[in-house]
Amino acid sequence: MEISIDEMRQKIYRGINKLEDTGNIYEILRNMDIPKTTNSNGIFVNLCCLNDTQIRDLYKIVVSIKKPTIPDQILPQIIITKQTTKETRKQYKKPRFTKLQKEILSIDLKSF
Repeated sequence: MEISIDEMRQKIYRGINKLEDTGNIYEILRNMDIPKTTNSNGIFVNLCCLNDTQIRDLYKIVVSIKKPTIPDQILPQIIITKQTTKETRKQYKKPRFTKLQKEILSIDLKSF
């Protein structure tokens, strides 16, 4: 089953957005003879402005780009252990009140 040009545009867009390193696609787009805008942020390509042949070519390129995979043997095994921390409570000194402060604190406000 043949994929439509619109679906190719969608897959090109999604495929490029999923790339972590766009250096390869940048060089490919820079060298392709397609309408594009280049500035300090990179290259902008309006996929709607490309003809069917250009879309097919770009689609083949984007589909052929594989994400780099790292073999499991190279990755170090990481063991994460949860460290329990003892909760420390801050120790406060017992407050010292003057006679007046004690009198004020002993007043029942409901009686007023």
